[in-house]
Amino acid sequence: NITLYNVVLMAAPSPETFVLQMATSGILHIENTLVLGNGSLVGGTILLEGDLTVEPAFTSCNSAIVFSGNDPQLIDLSTNTASLNGNMTLNKNASDVILSSPLTLDASGQSLVFTNGILVSNSSSPLVIGAQSTISGANNLSHVSGPVTKIGNTAFEFPIGNGTYFATIAIIWLC
Repeated sequence: NITLYNVVLMAAPSPETFVLQMATSGILHIENTLVLGNGSLVGGTILLEGDLTVEPAFTSCNSAIVFSGNDPQLIDLSTNTASLNGNMTLNKNASDVILSSPLTLDASGQSLVFTNGILVSNSSSPLVIGAQSTISGANNLSHVSGPVTKIGNTAFEFPIGNGTYFATIAIIWLC
């Protein structure tokens, strides 16, 4: 386990790439910004207290990401087409996690767990839940305030509210 402040993971010179392999039980605690450049993350958990920016050359991440801390956090995937395939958890003491681009959770078995904190989306930056991903834990203190799109044909409870109250909508019967 290690704690760092600002982290930029990028290989140099440019056509080179990096692979950061963490032990399954390993925790990388980042107290501020994480920028993911030309490479990939494998395994472990990233405990992130700052913004997450994913650059165009980043290829994949199956590490779990826990958004925590007291300050607002921004997720910016706007220049990237790679997937964040690890599980995600919102567990913030205060403030929101804000999407500045669409976030798609579409890996098989991928989960988004709401513990504490609001995930803010908008029409140009929605949360998209794939057919094989799961959502759990949404409540008055932790849900999505903004658009959520569900892909697939299974029953689903949308983890939505207005930032103060959890007001879920469920699809329970699909033909």
